[in-house]
Amino acid sequence: MGLRSLIILLGFLLVTKTNTAQNYDTIVDTTKQWSVVQYWFYTDWPTEDRFAAFTTGYRFRGDTVINNHYKFLEECKDSLFEDWYRSDYLMRDDSAGRVYISDYQIEKLLYDNNLEANDTIWIFNLDNLSYCEGPIIIDSVGSEFIAGKERKVFYWWGLPFYVEGFGTYRGPLGIFTTYNVANCSWDLTCFQQNNEMLYQSEDNCYIYFDLTGIPDSPIRNRMKIYPNPASSQLHISVNGQQQTVSVAIINMQGQIIAQQALQLPGSLPIGHLPSGYYLLRLHAGAAIYMQQFIKN
Repeated sequence: MGLRSLIILLGFLLVTKTNTAQNYDTIVDTTKQWSVVQYWFYTDWPTEDRFAAFTTGYRFRGDTVINNHYKFLEECKDSLFEDWYRSDYLMRDDSAGRVYISDYQIEKLLYDNNLEANDTIWIFNLDNLSYCEGPIIIDSVGSEFIAGKERKVFYWWGLPFYVEGFGTYRGPLGIFTTYNVANCSWDLTCFQQNNEMLYQSEDNCYIYFDLTGIPDSPIRNRMKIYPNPASSQLHISVNGQQQTVSVAIINMQGQIIAQQALQLPGSLPIGHLPSGYYLLRLHAGAAIYMQQFIKN
Protein backbone atom coordinates (compact mmCIF):
# COMPACT_ATOMS: atom_id res chain seq x y z
CA MET A 1 0.00 0.00 0.00
CA GLY A 2 1.37 3.38 -0.99
CA LEU A 3 1.75 6.33 1.36
CA ARG A 4 -1.10 8.20 -0.32
CA SER A 5 -3.45 5.23 0.05
CA LEU A 6 -2.45 4.80 3.69
CA ILE A 7 -3.20 8.45 4.45
CA ILE A 8 -6.61 8.16 2.77
CA LEU A 9 -7.41 4.99 4.75
CA LEU A 10 -6.41 6.57 8.06
CA GLY A 11 -8.48 9.64 7.28
CA PHE A 12 -11.49 7.46 6.47
CA LEU A 13 -11.15 5.56 9.74
CA LEU A 14 -10.88 8.78 11.71
CA VAL A 15 -13.99 10.26 10.11
CA THR A 16 -15.90 7.01 10.63
CA LYS A 17 -14.95 6.92 14.31
CA THR A 18 -15.92 10.56 14.78
CA ASN A 19 -19.28 10.10 13.10
CA THR A 20 -20.17 6.97 15.06
CA ALA A 21 -19.05 8.28 18.45
CA GLN A 22 -21.92 9.21 20.76
CA ASN A 23 -22.17 12.68 22.25
CA TYR A 24 -23.46 12.40 25.80
CA ASP A 25 -25.24 15.12 27.73
CA THR A 26 -23.78 15.04 31.23
CA ILE A 27 -25.29 16.28 34.47
CA VAL A 28 -21.81 17.36 35.66
CA ASP A 29 -22.29 20.77 34.09
CA THR A 30 -21.80 24.16 35.76
CA THR A 31 -24.64 25.64 33.71
CA LYS A 32 -27.24 23.35 35.31
CA GLN A 33 -29.10 23.73 38.59
CA TRP A 34 -31.71 21.66 40.44
CA SER A 35 -34.23 22.47 43.17
CA VAL A 36 -35.34 19.46 45.23
CA VAL A 37 -37.86 19.17 48.07
CA GLN A 38 -36.83 16.52 50.59
CA TYR A 39 -39.39 14.95 52.91
CA TRP A 40 -38.16 13.09 55.99
CA PHE A 41 -39.77 10.93 58.65
CA TYR A 42 -38.02 10.76 62.03
CA THR A 43 -39.19 7.92 64.29
CA ASP A 44 -37.28 9.27 67.30
CA TRP A 45 -38.86 12.74 67.21
CA PRO A 46 -41.96 13.76 69.23
CA THR A 47 -45.11 12.45 67.54
CA GLU A 48 -46.35 15.84 66.35
CA ASP A 49 -42.98 16.71 64.78
CA ARG A 50 -41.99 13.46 63.10
CA PHE A 51 -42.55 14.74 59.56
CA ALA A 52 -40.26 17.42 58.19
CA ALA A 53 -39.43 18.83 54.78
CA PHE A 54 -37.02 21.31 53.29
CA THR A 55 -35.76 22.50 49.93
CA THR A 56 -32.20 21.97 48.68
CA GLY A 57 -30.56 23.46 45.61
CA TYR A 58 -27.79 21.63 43.72
CA ARG A 59 -25.22 22.87 41.24
CA PHE A 60 -21.62 22.20 40.13
CA ARG A 61 -18.71 24.56 40.54
CA GLY A 62 -14.92 24.56 40.33
CA ASP A 63 -12.47 21.87 39.38
CA THR A 64 -10.14 19.67 41.37
CA VAL A 65 -7.89 16.73 40.62
CA ILE A 66 -7.96 13.75 43.00
CA ASN A 67 -6.79 10.82 40.87
CA ASN A 68 -9.36 12.05 38.34
CA HIS A 69 -10.78 15.39 37.27
CA TYR A 70 -13.83 16.30 39.35
CA LYS A 71 -16.23 19.17 39.92
CA PHE A 72 -17.53 20.16 43.33
CA LEU A 73 -21.21 19.45 44.01
CA GLU A 74 -22.61 22.48 45.85
CA GLU A 75 -25.78 22.70 47.93
CA CYS A 76 -27.97 25.52 49.14
CA LYS A 77 -30.71 25.47 51.78
CA ASP A 78 -31.56 29.14 52.38
CA SER A 79 -34.87 30.60 51.23
CA LEU A 80 -33.26 32.98 48.69
CA PHE A 81 -30.91 30.38 47.19
CA GLU A 82 -27.89 32.58 47.80
CA ASP A 83 -25.86 30.77 50.49
CA TRP A 84 -24.17 28.03 48.48
CA TYR A 85 -21.58 25.73 50.04
CA ARG A 86 -19.59 22.68 48.98
CA SER A 87 -21.25 19.37 49.77
CA ASP A 88 -19.40 16.24 50.85
CA TYR A 89 -19.23 14.97 47.27
CA LEU A 90 -17.36 15.39 44.01
CA MET A 91 -18.62 14.23 40.63
CA ARG A 92 -17.11 13.62 37.20
CA ASP A 93 -18.04 12.10 33.87
CA ASP A 94 -16.08 10.38 31.12
CA SER A 95 -16.30 10.43 27.34
CA ALA A 96 -18.16 7.11 27.34
CA GLY A 97 -21.21 8.58 29.08
CA ARG A 98 -20.58 7.36 32.62
CA VAL A 99 -21.00 9.61 35.66
CA TYR A 100 -19.12 8.97 38.91
CA ILE A 101 -19.51 10.27 42.47
CA SER A 102 -16.78 10.46 45.12
CA ASP A 103 -16.70 11.26 48.83
CA TYR A 104 -13.01 12.23 48.47
CA GLN A 105 -12.00 8.65 49.34
CA ILE A 106 -14.29 6.23 47.51
CA GLU A 107 -15.55 6.58 43.94
CA LYS A 108 -18.66 4.82 42.63
CA LEU A 109 -20.49 4.73 39.31
CA LEU A 110 -23.68 6.77 39.59
CA TYR A 111 -25.12 6.86 36.06
CA ASP A 112 -24.23 4.84 32.98
CA ASN A 113 -25.71 6.05 29.69
CA ASN A 114 -24.57 2.89 27.90
CA LEU A 115 -26.92 0.48 29.67
CA GLU A 116 -29.42 -1.58 27.72
CA ALA A 117 -32.52 -3.53 28.71
CA ASN A 118 -31.80 -6.21 31.35
CA ASP A 119 -28.49 -4.59 32.31
CA THR A 120 -27.79 -4.06 36.01
CA ILE A 121 -26.80 -0.91 37.86
CA TRP A 122 -25.79 -1.05 41.53
CA ILE A 123 -27.18 1.40 44.09
CA PHE A 124 -24.89 2.51 46.90
CA ASN A 125 -25.57 4.22 50.20
CA LEU A 126 -25.04 7.99 49.99
CA ASP A 127 -23.79 8.16 53.58
CA ASN A 128 -21.41 5.25 53.07
CA LEU A 129 -20.35 4.66 49.46
CA SER A 130 -18.63 1.42 50.43
CA TYR A 131 -22.03 -0.12 51.26
CA CYS A 132 -24.13 -1.43 48.36
CA GLU A 133 -27.89 -1.25 48.84
CA GLY A 134 -28.62 -3.61 45.98
CA PRO A 135 -29.04 -4.00 42.22
CA ILE A 136 -31.51 -2.45 39.79
CA ILE A 137 -32.23 -4.23 36.51
CA ILE A 138 -33.18 -1.81 33.74
CA ASP A 139 -36.50 -2.73 32.08
CA SER A 140 -35.93 -0.89 28.84
CA VAL A 141 -34.24 2.09 27.27
CA GLY A 142 -36.00 4.71 25.17
CA SER A 143 -36.27 8.44 24.66
CA GLU A 144 -38.68 11.17 25.74
CA PHE A 145 -38.90 14.92 25.36
CA ILE A 146 -37.86 16.02 28.85
CA ALA A 147 -36.54 19.38 30.03
CA GLY A 148 -36.40 21.06 26.64
CA LYS A 149 -34.99 18.28 24.48
CA GLU A 150 -35.20 14.64 23.44
CA ARG A 151 -33.31 12.66 26.06
CA LYS A 152 -32.30 9.04 26.57
CA VAL A 153 -34.41 7.47 29.33
CA PHE A 154 -33.70 4.35 31.39
CA TYR A 155 -36.83 2.67 32.74
CA TRP A 156 -37.40 0.56 35.83
CA TRP A 157 -40.83 -0.94 36.56
CA GLY A 158 -42.09 0.92 33.51
CA LEU A 159 -41.19 4.37 34.90
CA PRO A 160 -38.23 6.66 34.15
CA PHE A 161 -35.42 5.65 36.52
CA TYR A 162 -32.93 8.20 35.29
CA VAL A 163 -32.58 10.50 32.30
CA GLU A 164 -29.43 11.44 30.40
CA GLY A 165 -28.23 14.92 31.24
CA PHE A 166 -31.10 15.44 33.70
CA GLY A 167 -30.67 12.91 36.50
CA THR A 168 -33.88 11.71 38.13
CA TYR A 169 -37.24 13.23 39.03
CA ARG A 170 -35.78 13.28 42.54
CA GLY A 171 -32.78 15.40 41.56
CA PRO A 172 -29.16 14.65 40.67
CA LEU A 173 -28.71 12.44 43.75
CA GLY A 174 -32.23 10.99 43.75
CA ILE A 175 -31.00 7.60 42.61
CA PHE A 176 -29.72 7.05 46.16
CA THR A 177 -33.30 7.08 47.51
CA THR A 178 -34.27 3.98 45.49
CA TYR A 179 -34.07 1.61 48.46
CA ASN A 180 -35.26 4.13 51.05
CA VAL A 181 -38.96 4.62 50.34
CA ALA A 182 -40.40 4.66 53.86
CA ASN A 183 -38.68 7.46 55.76
CA CYS A 184 -37.65 9.86 52.99
CA SER A 185 -38.85 11.15 49.67
CA TRP A 186 -37.22 13.61 47.26
CA ASP A 187 -39.21 15.58 44.69
CA LEU A 188 -37.56 17.62 41.93
CA THR A 189 -39.41 20.92 41.63
CA CYS A 190 -37.20 22.67 39.07
CA PHE A 191 -34.35 22.14 36.64
CA GLN A 192 -32.66 24.93 34.70
CA GLN A 193 -29.69 25.44 32.43
CA ASN A 194 -28.03 28.78 31.66
CA ASN A 195 -30.76 30.37 33.82
CA GLU A 196 -33.43 29.01 31.47
CA MET A 197 -36.21 27.04 33.15
CA LEU A 198 -36.44 23.63 31.44
CA TYR A 199 -38.51 21.66 33.95
CA GLN A 200 -40.87 22.83 36.66
CA SER A 201 -43.29 20.72 38.70
CA GLU A 202 -44.60 23.58 40.84
CA ASP A 203 -45.62 27.21 40.38
CA ASN A 204 -42.47 28.42 42.10
CA CYS A 205 -39.01 26.97 41.51
CA TYR A 206 -37.51 28.12 44.80
CA ILE A 207 -40.08 26.68 47.14
CA TYR A 208 -38.60 26.75 50.61
CA PHE A 209 -40.50 25.37 53.56
CA ASP A 210 -40.56 23.23 56.66
CA LEU A 211 -43.66 21.13 57.19
CA THR A 212 -43.31 21.40 60.96
CA GLY A 213 -42.33 25.07 61.12
CA ILE A 214 -44.38 26.98 58.52
CA PRO A 215 -48.10 26.16 58.76
CA ASP A 216 -49.03 28.18 55.67
CA SER A 217 -46.36 26.59 53.48
CA PRO A 218 -47.16 27.05 49.75
CA ILE A 219 -46.62 23.36 49.02
CA ARG A 220 -48.87 22.17 51.81
CA ASN A 221 -51.65 24.38 50.52
CA ARG A 222 -51.41 22.83 47.05
CA MET A 223 -52.89 19.62 48.47
CA LYS A 224 -55.97 20.29 50.57
CA ILE A 225 -57.28 17.67 52.96
CA TYR A 226 -60.28 18.22 55.24
CA PRO A 227 -61.51 17.83 57.84
CA ASN A 228 -58.31 17.51 59.85
CA PRO A 229 -58.61 15.94 62.40
CA ALA A 230 -61.05 13.50 60.80
CA SER A 231 -63.04 10.48 61.94
CA SER A 232 -64.32 8.65 58.89
CA GLN A 233 -63.17 10.28 55.63
CA LEU A 234 -60.56 12.67 54.26
CA HIS A 235 -61.62 14.87 51.36
CA ILE A 236 -58.63 15.51 49.09
CA SER A 237 -58.00 17.98 46.28
CA VAL A 238 -54.87 19.27 44.50
CA ASN A 239 -55.07 22.63 42.71
CA GLY A 240 -58.42 21.72 41.16
CA GLN A 241 -56.88 18.77 39.29
CA GLN A 242 -59.13 16.03 37.94
CA GLN A 243 -57.01 12.94 37.48
CA THR A 244 -56.31 9.54 39.00
CA VAL A 245 -53.47 9.60 41.51
CA SER A 246 -51.84 7.17 43.93
CA VAL A 247 -52.28 7.82 47.66
CA ALA A 248 -50.61 6.13 50.61
CA ILE A 249 -51.10 6.40 54.36
CA ILE A 250 -47.96 6.10 56.49
CA ASN A 251 -48.02 5.47 60.24
CA MET A 252 -45.72 6.78 62.96
CA GLN A 253 -43.32 3.90 62.43
CA GLY A 254 -42.80 4.90 58.79
CA GLN A 255 -44.80 1.92 57.48
CA ILE A 256 -47.17 2.19 54.52
CA ILE A 257 -50.40 0.77 55.96
CA ALA A 258 -52.75 1.60 53.08
CA GLN A 259 -52.29 2.44 49.42
CA GLN A 260 -54.76 2.89 46.58
CA ALA A 261 -55.67 4.83 43.45
CA LEU A 262 -57.90 7.86 43.94
CA GLN A 263 -59.77 10.06 41.48
CA LEU A 264 -59.26 13.75 42.29
CA PRO A 265 -61.05 15.45 43.86
CA GLY A 266 -62.08 12.54 46.03
CA SER A 267 -62.60 11.07 49.46
CA LEU A 268 -60.45 8.54 51.28
CA PRO A 269 -62.02 6.33 53.97
CA ILE A 270 -60.03 6.29 57.22
CA GLY A 271 -62.63 5.01 59.68
CA HIS A 272 -60.75 1.73 60.09
CA LEU A 273 -57.56 3.43 61.29
CA PRO A 274 -56.67 3.60 65.00
CA SER A 275 -56.62 7.11 66.46
CA GLY A 276 -53.33 8.95 66.05
CA TYR A 277 -51.02 10.85 63.72
CA TYR A 278 -50.50 9.78 60.08
CA LEU A 279 -48.87 11.04 56.91
CA LEU A 280 -50.78 11.18 53.62
CA ARG A 281 -48.52 10.83 50.56
CA LEU A 282 -49.95 11.53 47.12
CA HIS A 283 -48.26 10.92 43.75
CA ALA A 284 -49.66 13.01 40.87
CA GLY A 285 -47.50 12.45 37.82
CA ALA A 286 -43.95 13.50 38.66
CA ALA A 287 -45.10 15.54 41.70
CA ILE A 288 -45.28 14.23 45.25
CA TYR A 289 -47.45 15.83 47.95
CA MET A 290 -47.28 15.00 51.63
CA GLN A 291 -49.30 16.23 54.60
CA GLN A 292 -49.82 15.10 58.14
CA PHE A 293 -53.33 14.41 59.45
CA ILE A 294 -54.89 13.26 62.68
CA LYS A 295 -57.40 10.40 62.96
CA ASN A 296 -59.82 10.96 65.85
